[in-house]
This record gives sequence, C-alpha cells and structure tokens, in this order.
Amino acid sequence: MKNRPFQNLSDRYISKVQTIRTLSKPKEPDEFNSLTKTMLNNIHTHLDYHKGDIKDIKDQKDNQNNNGWVANLGEVRQSYKRIHNLAQELLDEEKAINRIERKAHFRALLFRFLTTIFIGFGVMLVYFTAQHFGINMPLLKVSA
Repeated sequence: MKNRPFQNLSDRYISKVQTIRTLSKPKEPDEFNSLTKTMLNNIHTHLDYHKGDIKDIKDQKDNQNNNGWVANLGEVRQSYKRIHNLAQELLDEEKAINRIERKAHFRALLFRFLTTIFIGFGVMLVYFTAQHFGINMPLLKVSA
C-alpha cells in the first residue's frame, strides 16, 4: 500500500521508536530479573547474616557500602525510570500523531460537507437561471 494516508506521521513514529531503541536500550528481561533476584538475596543476607533489622530496609541502610541491596535497589529504580520515560515519550508522540490525524479528518469532513453544499447551491442556481430564461430542465416539472 504505497499511498497510505498520513504516511509521514507513521514514519515519524517508527523513526522515534528506532531512535529510542538505539540511544537508550533498557535492560533485557532476564537481566532485570537477575538484578531483582540479586537485590532480594542481598536483603536476605543483610537480615540474616549481618543481623540487620527491618527498620534498616525501611530507612535504606546497608552495611556493605554500595555493594549490597541499596545499590541494587537504585539500579532497579533507574531501570524502571528509563523504561517509564521511554514509554512516556512514545505515548506523547502517539498522542501528538492522533491529534494531528483527528484535525486532518475533521478538516476533510468539513471540506466534503462544504463541497456538497456548494454543489447543491450550484445546481439550484443553474435551475433558477434556466427557469428565469424559460429553459426546460429535467426534474424541473416532475409529475406527482
């Protein structure tokens, strides 16, 4: 389908997706799962072996100095934030495209409506002129 409507908008959306994929690639699902498992194991280690307390987790205190679960939690948050921002960019782009398409559809509808009215007025003008000059037109005197 070579002549599809609004091809430039869909091409713009596709290029945005490709740009996002090349610039900031989010973590793979296995890598993300591994990261969360590591974080949970580090929390378990913090609580069991290092005699940590639940309050430490609430206050995000870690006794391993940036090698424990707090660092993992930061990575999880950073990964989620990156995914959220990318999804938001795509949604914003899609909303803009939908808004542009809606305006174009409304413009096309208005154009069709006005064209129909002007054609109707043109036909009525031709019939009025023909009647004025006494020219018989089809449908002018339709029998009932």
